[in-house]
Amino acid sequence: MIFRVTHDACHPVVDCTGISARAALRDLRAVRGEMLELHAPDVALTRSIRLLHPRFPVYIVPRGAGRYMVGATMIESDDAGGITARAVMELLSAAYTVHPGFAEGEVITTAAGLRPSFPNNLPAIRHVGDVIHVNGMYRHGFLMAPALALDLVTRWKRAAGDVPLIHLEAGLRIVMPLHLNPVVREAILPIVAGEDNIYPIEPLPYRQFCRLMIKAHLIVSAVPVRRKSAALFPARIVTLSWSPRTKG
Repeated sequence: MIFRVTHDACHPVVDCTGISARAALRDLRAVRGEMLELHAPDVALTRSIRLLHPRFPVYIVPRGAGRYMVGATMIESDDAGGITARAVMELLSAAYTVHPGFAEGEVITTAAGLRPSFPNNLPAIRHVGDVIHVNGMYRHGFLMAPALALDLVTRWKRAAGDVPLIHLEAGLRIVMPLHLNPVVREAILPIVAGEDNIYPIEPLPYRQFCRLMIKAHLIVSAVPVRRKSAALFPARIVTLSWSPRTKG
């Protein structure tokens, strides 16, 4: 739904741009991470696996339909280029030690990104002028982001005297399908509790979800939407910007 945010003392700018915020956060450094995705139908893992490696912790995450994500390297470097041959060999070797079926798998995706990290490798919420920086999540951004968001909003609402975070035009509503991850739910639900115009809902079946999107004025998505799909919906679609590596 369309909403208008007021820019006053109760609504400061929050910067969550990761390594791009180094100009303002002088002690922020980059830790390079590389991953790959395999299609290995001979492997039948159903849960994520972590294993030790001489250089970095490795995890294997099943994504369904025989697809597995293998990651991720930790290199003190600000090189944002593509994955290196060394990383590919080490990740594949680690996967092979878990199950020989990975040796016959097809490499379908590779990616590399820069993790924003402070010297102690711990995240922080910092005030720099009129900007609040939420940064330094290292390789734990996917897990730590909900807790940091809750911490930030709690401080924000307390400082603002519990002023509503979002000012909606009359008659507009926000419908929020909830993530299945219980950690995400525990972080989000307290934030939206008591907000009259925000409606958290359980994930909908595909057809019902399409009907909901057809009625929407604005759709905010965490993943890119194909042009052909976007053409089916009258709403304006906004895609959030995420790091290439979102699972570490």
